[in-house]
Amino acid sequence: MELEEIKNLTKTLGEQVKNKKYPDKERVSGLEQKLRKNLRELANEIITDENSETLVSTSEALGLLLKVKGVSSSQLRNIFGYVKRLEADVKGNTEDKLPQKTILKLRLLSPKMAYVIGRAQNYSVRTLEILKSFFDECIEKIGDSKEKFEKFINVFEAILSYHKYYGGK
Repeated sequence: MELEEIKNLTKTLGEQVKNKKYPDKERVSGLEQKLRKNLRELANEIITDENSETLVSTSEALGLLLKVKGVSSSQLRNIFGYVKRLEADVKGNTEDKLPQKTILKLRLLSPKMAYVIGRAQNYSVRTLEILKSFFDECIEKIGDSKEKFEKFINVFEAILSYHKYYGGK
């Protein structure tokens, strides 16, 4: 996998953004391509293999990319609010497995993301599609595991945190 390249592109772009410089289009495009190409492996390493380095690096890359492409916090928070409501439904459940109702609702995240993409501005569509594909891969790996669902929530929280860190509004 190309995690080191993703980390290097993220570091360079992140420095440009934090220094209020316009991000290099070639690097933005390169980061999009690397993420798109490696989504399945990244999701597997985070959700199944519990690789914390991959979790942090992927979340930072996605959060930065979402900021650079002009995705608003409210677009992300609408989806995040849905996921947090699912988490609240699961909290009272003492089983190790997610209830069928929660699994169904989790799978409905994909059409909700498609709606957000349909409403988005042209320049942010590709990045939102990457996020949707990443979430789809994660949800596939979750299956009915409560523990893996919690990892997914951690990833989403980290993406939001980095989006805000880089100046997402």
